[in-house]
Amino acid sequence: MTDDILAHMVKETRERVAQRKRRVPLEGIRALASMQRRPHDLASALRAQSSVSLIVQIKRTDPTMAQPIEQFDPFILAQRFEHSGAAALCVVTNQQFYNGDIVDLVQVAQECHHPGYSSGCGRGGISDCGGPRRRG
Repeated sequence: MTDDILAHMVKETRERVAQRKRRVPLEGIRALASMQRRPHDLASALRAQSSVSLIVQIKRTDPTMAQPIEQFDPFILAQRFEHSGAAALCVVTNQQFYNGDIVDLVQVAQECHHPGYSSGCGRGGISDCGGPRRRG
């Protein structure tokens, strides 16, 4: 990724975060956060591996890719990464640059066993990935 693209992404993300902060006051965010399940401990998940721990990224596209991934299914990707030994999953929800969606994170969080990390709008947040659930 070139420096120009990265600088543009940082600028746009900062502007989007500032807009969201104006729309939803900090007290509202805290209230929403208090209603969420307690997240898994990402640091513990990474330390639990006997050798190398991987955080794998699930994303629809990338600014450097010519075309988005065809037949993108975050559940299938999460399942494959989980079975391959990933310690944690990073679900990219940034719509502007990655064509991501919060729905991808919600779906993976409902389906996976591992801690998940949303990299959606600047600073991400750890999501609680619940126990195994059947798709459908």
